[in-house]
Amino acid sequence: MPRAKGRQPVSSPRIGYHHGDLRRALIEAALSLVAERRGADLSLREVARRAGVSYAAPYHHFADKSALLAAVACEGFQGLVSKLERAAARKESLESELQAMAEAYVAFAMEQPSHYRVMFLPEVKASADSEALHAASERAFGLLLERVVRARPAAAASAHEVVAVTAWAALHGLALLSIDGQLQHMFPKPDKMLLHACRTITGMVKGGEKA
Repeated sequence: MPRAKGRQPVSSPRIGYHHGDLRRALIEAALSLVAERRGADLSLREVARRAGVSYAAPYHHFADKSALLAAVACEGFQGLVSKLERAAARKESLESELQAMAEAYVAFAMEQPSHYRVMFLPEVKASADSEALHAASERAFGLLLERVVRARPAAAASAHEVVAVTAWAALHGLALLSIDGQLQHMFPKPDKMLLHACRTITGMVKGGEKA
């Protein structure tokens, strides 16, 4: 598994835009600021400055900071979905799919820790512009839920959801421990611990622990 690292900030303080891609420039500017500050402590004014546009320009696409962060979070979930789908593709068994997806989930968080944190901010979920974000996050959860259903075909739908939420919570916690450096601090072989933790989560989904 890769070590935690932040998204690399843009080399120039001005991203700029052309031919109507203002929305994309603003999202990229927000991402660079989030990565530099390791959090969402930014303003639309700062984002506009980073993108090289007027202070009023962001309001053509985003009602407020929460709306912009919701767009950033949406891209995060879309990227996570792509990574999970690639990880699961062409695997020979359900167990190998689950294991690959578990490792890919944590790897995504470690590769883009600041972006990952924005994806779970309460304020972005409450944004009036969060419809696309909800759809993307539900798709990510759906990939896990689909495999829970396959692993436990006789279980009720409510039981499927409980198992999927439990597995997601475990992966989310593992991801946060990893990007905060807790595993590296507590264990002499953090990568091995991470691998075994993913296997345990995979085993729980299938109905038995794998250590």
